[in-house]
Amino acid sequence: MGWQLAAYHSKDEWLRTALPITRDQLVRIREMFDRGDDEWMVYCCEVKREIWPRIIETLGCPPLEEGLLYFVEGVATDG
Repeated sequence: MGWQLAAYHSKDEWLRTALPITRDQLVRIREMFDRGDDEWMVYCCEVKREIWPRIIETLGCPPLEEGLLYFVEGVATDG
């Protein structure tokens, strides 16, 4: 299991970019989300606009773009 920060265009919902998230990074950002009973964020969790600055800082990613919808998603990995 792995995770990614996925960005979709708000008009057509096509995937625009996906940045990998390490387990250590996930542990640091989990508390920013209402995960319900999805402790390890296996499903999609929306990255709301108000936490963008903290996500950028924690993940060390480029600035997030207006007009895109961001989600932390669990993804299948080999092995």
